[in-house]
Amino acid sequence: MLVAAQSGTMSGIGAADQTAGATGHALAGSRAGKPGTLVQGAWQSSPPQVTAQQRLALEAAQANTNRDGPRWKTTPALSAGQVNPGPSVVSPSEGSSAPNDFLILRDKVIPASGIAGGYGYSSYTMEPSSEANGKSIFQVGNWYASRSLDDGATWAYLNPFSLFGSGFCCDQVVVYDQGNNRLFWLLQYGDHLTLANTSGTNLSSTTSFCSYNFNTSSFGLTGGSLDYNDMAVGANYLYLTTNIFGVANVSSGMLRLPLTDMTTCSSIGWNYITRGDSFSMKPVQGAHDIMYWGSNWTNLGNGSWMRLFSWAENTGTYFWYDRDIGDFTYMYRNNGQNCASANGVVTNWCQYADSRILGGYLTDANGKGVIGFSWNARQDGTFPQAYTKRAYFDEATKAYIGGSNFWANGFAILFLSLAPNGHGHIGGSFAWGGGTGTNTYYPGSGLLLDDDVTPNQPWTYTFNLWGAGNTCQYGGLWRWGDYLTVRPWHPSERDFVATQYAIKGANCGSSGAFAEPHNVVFGRERDRRGYLRWNRY
Repeated sequence: MLVAAQSGTMSGIGAADQTAGATGHALAGSRAGKPGTLVQGAWQSSPPQVTAQQRLALEAAQANTNRDGPRWKTTPALSAGQVNPGPSVVSPSEGSSAPNDFLILRDKVIPASGIAGGYGYSSYTMEPSSEANGKSIFQVGNWYASRSLDDGATWAYLNPFSLFGSGFCCDQVVVYDQGNNRLFWLLQYGDHLTLANTSGTNLSSTTSFCSYNFNTSSFGLTGGSLDYNDMAVGANYLYLTTNIFGVANVSSGMLRLPLTDMTTCSSIGWNYITRGDSFSMKPVQGAHDIMYWGSNWTNLGNGSWMRLFSWAENTGTYFWYDRDIGDFTYMYRNNGQNCASANGVVTNWCQYADSRILGGYLTDANGKGVIGFSWNARQDGTFPQAYTKRAYFDEATKAYIGGSNFWANGFAILFLSLAPNGHGHIGGSFAWGGGTGTNTYYPGSGLLLDDDVTPNQPWTYTFNLWGAGNTCQYGGLWRWGDYLTVRPWHPSERDFVATQYAIKGANCGSSGAFAEPHNVVFGRERDRRGYLRWNRY
């Protein structure tokens, strides 16, 4: 049995802030006049073929993605402390009859049918993202785009290398706008980003996508490049965040794009924000008429402060709030983090990772608005393995109201993605692996529920996907991947759809090794009936 420990407190809503925290405001810039382009996507029975030569080129390009950010200040050190072994928790098995039992409703592998040599279309750094609406599923990753119209029984594929032009590599993210029934798909290219959208319920044999291209000029800048992108949907706008490189005094940016105009492929105008003091800004899932986002990689000092942002949809003015969240050991790329097994069988799969924010959400469960974030943290005197931190803020006052830690004595727990469902409950997907003594756990994936059944630690969680091989090196560093995603499962918004993956067959680069992507729906037994009803349509 594998057990994860969790610690920390979340005080009541409205608790006093730990710091005065300056509040700033600024006017966002704006741009106008970009028309959409209609593209017809023909679904194929097999994913695109990736030759050995193409794979080498893609892996080389991928080594330059998720680039390191600026180093403003050093990381504060934590003093050694007593290691808390944590509680023992066993996740209920699938098919339990009690209404509150944890349940995996679907776990589907994206198949490799028709590919010589196995999963030739996928990178060992998978970075999958998915949305699902009834029995329709859309899942993307490095380097594929797939859909199923029958709840994962069969799959078809698009070719991201050619569908919207040349130069694709590598990050992709998808999000669903239920109000307009539109699926939004963000792809990264060498010199721009493409944002496409289509019907959320009509991914038939030939699908029409309306696409828009954005580069640094979309932010009012000249030169530079974009990387590590994300997006979230509000009431009327889609918010796109990215890191900006090669432009003096600029680290990151956000675009605010009109949802309705994009769904009709109309010419659009948009607002933009650029920041030179905040890197890797993460927008929250579950926002309405105010978008929130955060950065823990700022000029305030990494490892003790966060910058929280808010932007109401009826104004061009946005605000930020600097908050002391207490010290932790910040993780930079290759600065001593260790996710390897003690016996050396499992390599240090988190060597490429850092502590930029990975999960963000807004929930109003029980009538109390809470903004939450998650990120990786390095092992130290208190936590024996690399682990995940969470921080919580009061939506009304923007006060920091507490934090918590998701960790284990025997292996690392990292890359936690989070999202709320329609009831304000939180679902998560994470990576885990390592091992102490003679234990060996190749990196795999797990699921988490933070809801009315387990609103406090320990949350309900399961280590459902086990790895069977080591990851690859990029630029001489072991790298697992940069993110997973989790979303509310539509249309009921009671369950969650998550992406997961693990390396199977052998170690990366060995004969027979491949990265296996999974699409998983999970929730509580009480919500099984809604899933069975809606996944027929």
